[in-house]
Amino acid sequence: MGHGGIQAMTKKLKFKNEIFASVHESASALFSAGGIDKKTMEMFDKKCIAQEPIAAQLQDKKSKKLKFCKVPRVI
Repeated sequence: MGHGGIQAMTKKLKFKNEIFASVHESASALFSAGGIDKKTMEMFDKKCIAQEPIAAQLQDKKSKKLKFCKVPRVI
């Protein structure tokens, strides 16, 4: 799976909805079997994978950092 669009092995993908997830899974299987080319798979990536705005991605990173930095209060 050497194409840049298939990221399932390295990180969990966020799809627009369950239908897009199913379509992408089928397209990924076809790509793996040689049934579609890299350009076509990249089109499925663009259509099916939800793209979060940059601001939302940065906010998620800040939230994760804050969770690990919190110190419990002792009463």
